[in-house]
Amino acid sequence: MESSEQELLTLLQQNDPRGYEILIEEYADFVFRAAYRVTQNEQDAEDVLQESFLLVYRNAGSFRGDSKFSSWLYRIASNTALDLLRRRKRKEGEDVSFDDADEQDEPFDELADGNASQPEDALLQTESLDLVREALESMPEKLRSAYLLFMVDGLSAPEVAAELNIQLSAAKLRIHRAKLFMAEYFAQVKVEEK
Repeated sequence: MESSEQELLTLLQQNDPRGYEILIEEYADFVFRAAYRVTQNEQDAEDVLQESFLLVYRNAGSFRGDSKFSSWLYRIASNTALDLLRRRKRKEGEDVSFDDADEQDEPFDELADGNASQPEDALLQTESLDLVREALESMPEKLRSAYLLFMVDGLSAPEVAAELNIQLSAAKLRIHRAKLFMAEYFAQVKVEEK
């Protein structure tokens, strides 16, 4: 871990307010971009940014130093963004009723025009998001970090290697193994559904 990251972590672990200030100054853009790539919404990304920083501040003592601080922060932001989307999907599924049709004309107009997905599609998307979340949670940490940086954040393999402070060949191998893991996970789910 770089000395500046170590100093920041020490301040956060000591609950020093300067640590939180440095965290915001140094990592706000980084976390916002990671959150926006998952949520595709500025307000949601702002919410994820705030929640992620609170989680980091509260849990700085649990950081083991197995990876770079920025990688740990990225995982927190990505997981927080995925959690936000999952909560929203569940809420939308519970709150939608035909009694509210007059209050929600636009979604129903889109359905009539064929421009929006059908309720079955929304359910499938929610289930798919939950499956992806389950797969990511069961994936080994090293693979998950590389996979999220590559697939969600859109980094190239050399950028993933730099971010995780590993050799390029190791980054490529982790990305490849993570893709295989996801394919095998979803193949297993299909077999279990039969």
